[in-house]
Amino acid sequence: MRDCRSDAITVEGDTLVLAFAHRANMERMQEELSDPVGKQQVDAVVSENFGGAYTLRLTLLEDRGENSNGPGNSQNSPLVRVALGMGARIIEEVVE
Repeated sequence: MRDCRSDAITVEGDTLVLAFAHRANMERMQEELSDPVGKQQVDAVVSENFGGAYTLRLTLLEDRGENSNGPGNSQNSPLVRVALGMGARIIEEVVE
């Protein structure tokens, strides 16, 4: 949850929306929530810090400050940058 920016956490009714800066961290959190013990621990921490029980929705932060002609999210990945440096090329980028 450290990957979530505090100014990007919102409450929509009984849903707490957590916006992650990196997909990998969001996916790890999804794995934690799929485990009953992990979900119970997260729910307890959320209840303690936000004053009640909430349903969690995980999202990714949008890139801000870059125009649509700039590099995609995949090009911000260190692994992709190394591959590009070794001669790889991106043939398609799917935005989810």
